[in-house]
Amino acid sequence: MIAVFGSGTTAAPNARAAGRAIASRGHDLLTGGGGGCMQAALEGFLEVGDRTGQSHAILPRHQYQPSGYDQVVRTCFDAPKDMGATPYSRNLVNVAFCHGCIFVSDTLGTLTEVVWMHRLGKPAAFFGPAATWLRAEALLREKQACHDVVVATPTTNLQPEAMALLDRLIRRVTPKK
Repeated sequence: MIAVFGSGTTAAPNARAAGRAIASRGHDLLTGGGGGCMQAALEGFLEVGDRTGQSHAILPRHQYQPSGYDQVVRTCFDAPKDMGATPYSRNLVNVAFCHGCIFVSDTLGTLTEVVWMHRLGKPAAFFGPAATWLRAEALLREKQACHDVVVATPTTNLQPEAMALLDRLIRRVTPKK
């Protein structure tokens, strides 16, 4: 299960491309079930008609009612944008339940998920212009994280870039024989 993390208010075209790539490769999609990038990732995922994976939304307790997902779980937690200060967080649950993370924006909530990604040792890819990830890279450097961050700089045709990014991430998620 691959998670797409990003702004809940502003959609990014790279989120839609990431969702489409996840479906095209037969993996499950996980998001926080909100609007913006989360909705865009789901829409991209649903555009793939012959997909075999399922879509999952893990929600905070008092927010939105998403539609279009195969599975929806409402947690008893809020989604604090507190940079990982509290373990009682829907953001922690989302990161814990995925195999790999694709980050598509650098909002405060998303950076909180970056903190959890680091703490849980999840492989991650940052999909967007390199300048977008300066805050995330600074955060990981500050925490002295030994991280393997893949940064993809989208071109005008996002889909091939999203597929290549996902393939690199999947290689890191898949156990070596």
